[in-house]
Amino acid sequence: MTDAEINAELRALEVRKVKLQRLAKLRREVAELEITAMAGTDDKASIKIITEEVCSKFGVTADRLCSRSRQEDTCVPRQVIFFLTRDLKHIPLALTGRVFGRDHGTVIHGVRSIQERIDTDLHFAATVSAVAQACKTRFDKTVASFAP
Repeated sequence: MTDAEINAELRALEVRKVKLQRLAKLRREVAELEITAMAGTDDKASIKIITEEVCSKFGVTADRLCSRSRQEDTCVPRQVIFFLTRDLKHIPLALTGRVFGRDHGTVIHGVRSIQERIDTDLHFAATVSAVAQACKTRFDKTVASFAP
């Protein structure tokens, strides 16, 4: 074999090595995404669980919460979701806002409004606490079902 042929073989092996490394990296990333999705640690999955629990407790639909409505029967549950996503999962405000078509400033306002109402209204505080507990239970069940 000549030097040129050996160099060509080395280059081909290097190219193949790089491709295999990329493939291995992609497979690890896909596996990590699947694990987080199955374990319920994905932020959007957490927002979905919180939204379902809030909708159930307050008797509204998710479509209504995503609407532009400013009626109290829509705003309060939406703000409870903002509060719980921040309080339970520390989900970024901007992500929570995007899911509901709002900006992070609106989410901040909602979190503060709910915190003020919890501080002054014991019945409302109990309601939010019950929803939070239901969410925690669902989070635990989701994680437990995928534990090795």
